[in-house]
Amino acid sequence: FILSAVAFFTHPLGLMWAVSLAILIIFLDMRRLRFGHLLFAAAPFVIIGLCWLVYILQNPELFSRQFGGNASNRWGFLTAPFTELWRELTVRYLANFGVGDGLAGFGQVKVVVLIIYLSSIIGILSVKSLRKNILPRFLIILAAQQFIMLMLLDGMKQEYYLVHIIPTLAVTTAIWLNWLISKDHFVKWAGFGLLMMLLVAGISINLSRFSQNKYHDNFLTAANILNQTAKPSDTIMASAEFWFALDKKENLVDDYRLGYLSGRKADIIVIDSLRYKDWINNLAITEPQSYLYIENLLQNGFEEVYEDKVYRLYQRKKPSQ
Repeated sequence: FILSAVAFFTHPLGLMWAVSLAILIIFLDMRRLRFGHLLFAAAPFVIIGLCWLVYILQNPELFSRQFGGNASNRWGFLTAPFTELWRELTVRYLANFGVGDGLAGFGQVKVVVLIIYLSSIIGILSVKSLRKNILPRFLIILAAQQFIMLMLLDGMKQEYYLVHIIPTLAVTTAIWLNWLISKDHFVKWAGFGLLMMLLVAGISINLSRFSQNKYHDNFLTAANILNQTAKPSDTIMASAEFWFALDKKENLVDDYRLGYLSGRKADIIVIDSLRYKDWINNLAITEPQSYLYIENLLQNGFEEVYEDKVYRLYQRKKPSQ
């Protein structure tokens, strides 16, 4: 619970794993739980929470602005539950597993993995002996809990948060495939076939990623252009990972609203397809005024100086322009 508390106060999705841990304890130790155990489990959250409060009180207004900005656009399920459920299924899962226009070539092979994940859950639910077994039952409940909490806590449907549920789906699939392979004749070979499909899909996807080499061909290229273009006093608004590659790290501001709320003025802006592009498009629905400000800023106040498959770099126009 110490690690769960640290995770929670680092990122809201840490709460998801605290709940997962609580479910595990209920499955294994419910009858042995006592009130003292609950106090012991709550202690790390209280202690770290008090430390956090001391930090907040140093500048409550600044904390409110920063925390409020990060927490916004994440509670769409409370106002439009069916819309958010549809977005969860299509944006987080189908799109990231190769369904739709977002991926091509080897990327679309990932849909095989999603199909096998789903068939594993259905398979375990359909077999009585597996449903009664504590481990498969725990994993099915865990997958449902993580699916729901991802939907509730991440209204922006960011693809990299899939990492929080993939291990549960993978272990669930392993249990299902192990059950199939332990049977005779056709069922066994069906299990081997699904396992081979997973291996081929995984290898194909990784080979495709290796061949793209986005770190060198896109990220480092964009970072080098920034270092060559930016003046020592220029404010650069870009995703936080550029901190690792910029010569003047103190000039970086990670603000995808591009100063609409903060009032900061950028000299150079980097729009990346992995974060800023999706987040700004989302503002068209959730914060139309922010979106219009950004569109006007990029069209009238900046000019594009570089573009590749991942990044677009904009530089403030000179007064004469």
